[in-house]
Order: sequence, then structure tokens, then C-alpha cells
Amino acid sequence: MTIDPIFKAFVEDLTKIATSVTKLGIFIGAACIIAYCRSIGYFPQDLSLGDGLLFLMAACCFGLFYALFVASLVSLGIFVSPAIVKANRLYVRIWNAVGKTTKTPLEELAPFNAGCVGPAVLGVVLIWGLGRQSSVPSLAWILLFLLSISLYLVYSLYKSIDKKLKRICVVQRSPLESPHKEEIADLGDPSRLRTLRWITAGVIAFAPLFLGQVGTPLLTGAMRFAKIRLEHPTVYLKSPYSLMLPQDLRAKYVPALGDYTRFDGATVLFWGFGKTTVIAFPDHLRERTLKVPNDQIIIE
Repeated sequence: MTIDPIFKAFVEDLTKIATSVTKLGIFIGAACIIAYCRSIGYFPQDLSLGDGLLFLMAACCFGLFYALFVASLVSLGIFVSPAIVKANRLYVRIWNAVGKTTKTPLEELAPFNAGCVGPAVLGVVLIWGLGRQSSVPSLAWILLFLLSISLYLVYSLYKSIDKKLKRICVVQRSPLESPHKEEIADLGDPSRLRTLRWITAGVIAFAPLFLGQVGTPLLTGAMRFAKIRLEHPTVYLKSPYSLMLPQDLRAKYVPALGDYTRFDGATVLFWGFGKTTVIAFPDHLRERTLKVPNDQIIIE
């Protein structure tokens, strides 16, 4: 039984894409776990081989979450692209009416695609959820929506560059003389276009991480998704660590659990790797953090 060459090429391309996405997800996940550790002022130490494997799993988990986040934002931009196209044409019309120079509408914007509806709905849910975690939710929602529009514009540029490169490649590989070989010079220098394509892909992949109102809630949400950060757990501590937490956090109902004291209202900032767990708890008008050895704490 022979395999269709087109299908074989498709499978090979799909395998390469999946491998590249996995590597990129692990890299981004590892970078973001390190950035999160820096934000809470703690870096895990004395990692064992098992901890290293768990670290890779958490990085993959975050990579999946982040890929869904970026894809949903781009899809949301594609979903509202008809409005963007009309707004662009209206802007050009007004500019040409009152300005001294003449502009033309952007014709290379990615068109609306029905397949973007589902991811766009997911994007709205993620924007709403991440915005709620910000200190100023309304500002975070606006910035996230503007980020979606910006990523869509960069994605449109990426698709335009990729289209030009494919056209140049087809014409250059053709053994026949064609008038199109003289026209491809107008498309631009292929090496410069490839560099610009990598830059646009990098902007799409990493831009959300460098926006303060977006990156911080995104990191926090991803750490929850990876179960590295736990909100509102029940924490049992041994002495002397139990004496360092405010007494009003002690649970009213205290089960018999040996030397441990139960606390409610704390947040587990980091656990799962290394020999230490980091918890945060309110103390009057400020939040304090405490590093506890794993053999001195139980998390329910």
C-alpha cells in the first residue's frame, strides 16, 4: 500500500510544527515559572531529579495554557476583523478628506474565518477571568482587548509576509522562464522578509508577557492552572511556624491532628518543587510571606 505523497508531506509538516510548538511551550513555560519565582522573591533550591521532571511537566502545562491564551486573543481579533476593516476605511476616508497626503486602506488584513468563533469565545472568557484578578479590572479588560486587536494586526502582517515568501519560492523553483520572475523583485528581499517574519512571530508569542497589567494576572492564572499556586487552601503548620501567623487565621473548628495547627485564609504561592513551600497571609494592612519546610506543613 503506497502513501499519498501529499498526505505524507502534510504529516511531516504537522510533526515538525507539533515538535516546534512543544519546544516553544516548554521554553516559555520555564521562562515564566522563573519570572513568577522572581515576582514572589523565591527560587526553589535542592531540586531532585523528580523535581526536575515535575518542573518540565509544569512548564508544558503553562505552555499549553499560554498557547490557548495567545490563540484565543488572535481569534478574537479575527472575529472582530470586519469592524476593524470598516474602521480602517473610515479613517482613510477622513484622512484623505482633511489631510494633505493620500492614504490607501490596508488590504492585507486577515479576513474573518468562521473557525475563529469558538476560540474567540474562549478569549472573552479568559479576558474576563484575568481582568478580574487585576487591581484595576476595567483597565485590564481594555488593555487585553487592545492587545487582541494588536496581535491580530501583527498576525495579518505575518500572513502577508508568509504569502509573499511562498510566491517568491514557487517562482524561483520553477524551471520555466516566467514573466513573474521579474515581478518578484517588487515583493522584497527574501532574507529580509524571513527575518521580518520571525520578528512578527516573536511579537505574537511574547508580547502578552511584557505588559504589566496583562503579564502579572497571566502568570498568576497559569500558576493556578499548573497547581503551583493554590488559592484559599487549608494549611496545617507545626510550631514554631504556626506561631508566626496571625491568630485570627486559626480555624474555629480544629480537628485533632497531632502537633499541627490549622489555618484558613492563607495563599500557597509556590509548592511542588524543592524542599520548601511558600505561603502568604494577610497581617493587618499588609501581606507577609513565609517559607516553610515541606515536613512542617500539610496542605489540604
